[in-house]
Amino acid sequence: GRARETGRLIMEQFKSSSVELDVVYDDRLMERNFGDWQGMTKQEILENYVELHTDLHFKPPGKNSESKHMVQQRAIQFCSEIAGKHYGKRVLVVTHGGVLESLFIDVLMHNAFAERT
Repeated sequence: GRARETGRLIMEQFKSSSVELDVVYDDRLMERNFGDWQGMTKQEILENYVELHTDLHFKPPGKNSESKHMVQQRAIQFCSEIAGKHYGKRVLVVTHGGVLESLFIDVLMHNAFAERT
């Protein structure tokens, strides 16, 4: 898909480099599964469903659909694993906007909580 193509384009920039790079694909970085909403635009969803749910725990109807929270948990698990395996090293992760959004929400929620305590 798109993220793999982006990763491939980035890797091409390092072809002449002496840096040895490994490419790893991991399903935990896949886009959110929207179940019955898969492939629909936001406008189509709004027309067919009264409201677009923004609750992190809301799952769209349909088989294998995921909530934002589910995406967030699998992305956090991946990042924790990568950080542990490659501690002190540089790592490039290429993924989808929704996955990044879920990670940013987690970071911002932790920062907001830390500032209040």
